[in-house]
Amino acid sequence: MSNYPHIQFQLTASGTAYSNPNNRPRPSALSRQNRGNPVGHGGNLKASVSSIISTWQNTQEKRCQDGFPDIPNFPSLVIKVDPQSFDADSLKSFGIEVILELEDGYILGASVDANLTKLQEKIETFIRRESGANKVAEIFEISEGKFQCLEDILSPDLLRHWDQILDEQIYTVEISIACVGLNPKFSDYPAQKDDETPERYARRISKWLDKRDQTLQEWEALQL
Repeated sequence: MSNYPHIQFQLTASGTAYSNPNNRPRPSALSRQNRGNPVGHGGNLKASVSSIISTWQNTQEKRCQDGFPDIPNFPSLVIKVDPQSFDADSLKSFGIEVILELEDGYILGASVDANLTKLQEKIETFIRRESGANKVAEIFEISEGKFQCLEDILSPDLLRHWDQILDEQIYTVEISIACVGLNPKFSDYPAQKDDETPERYARRISKWLDKRDQTLQEWEALQL
């Protein structure tokens, strides 16, 4: 970038260019197996989604009966996908927004549609072997958005005191919201993992750049 000293680049990097953008990572053996069994795999996912919807509706009804305030109509999901080939951003086509990506292909997501309509439609399309739904084969499991491991959702300090919290005790919680300053802060530029393919690394870089640009735009809007 020394040829353009008058331009302040936000990011400079060097790396290998990939001439074939279609050279994507291959799905795992389990994904290929699921693709060959759309009725069985799709039926399992369909049953899981139906259970999640039913549980969510029962929870809402019980809260109403107990006199609790309404909560946002956003059911959350824990989705296990093929870590070799599934791009979390593609969940948007299923009507699901990604909240958190964990290791080993686990994703925490949420949907503004309590009936998970788009997700159900994709699964039905996959079961009927229609085109455009093969990504369903790369979704291994769908469950309620509840983590079994407290380390995934609690801060270290709260985790240390968790066993001291009593179910029958009423606690008053003080919540504060901090806004970012004028100096933008981003996560570190992604480093390539030892066992990571060049294609998947390039995709992670692209996602990092998209999130960085989106964050900059949001911060600029706050200053208007």
